[in-house]
Amino acid sequence: MTVDASTPVSSQRGRILVIRGGAVGDFIVTLPVLAALRNQFPQTRLEVLAYPQVATLAVRAGLADAAHLRMKVRALPTCIAEDLDCSGVVDSADVSLILLSMGPCDGCPEDLDASGLVDSADVALALLAF
Repeated sequence: MTVDASTPVSSQRGRILVIRGGAVGDFIVTLPVLAALRNQFPQTRLEVLAYPQVATLAVRAGLADAAHLRMKVRALPTCIAEDLDCSGVVDSADVSLILLSMGPCDGCPEDLDASGLVDSADVALALLAF
């Protein structure tokens, strides 16, 4: 989201994706965060990526505009490029590694599309492998 200094942050539009793994109990501790985001950024589209049994909870509660369903995956037989920590699954830890490495990069593993830049395209590739 681009921030214009002349417009209050809370009135600007944009999108926020909250990625949350875990079961119902883990997700419930996220609800106050979603409420705070909704209060601070009322014009922003708020989306949640979580397991099906909890993803729709945030939408039904009015805390998110959309729910993207994350399915449980079996462990990968080998470590693929998107599984940056070689844990056997592509998950939020791998996306976090990409987000922490944003910027110019020469041959780093987080640059999934080998563009020389770790950016949103690399995040998208990791999310596709989720």
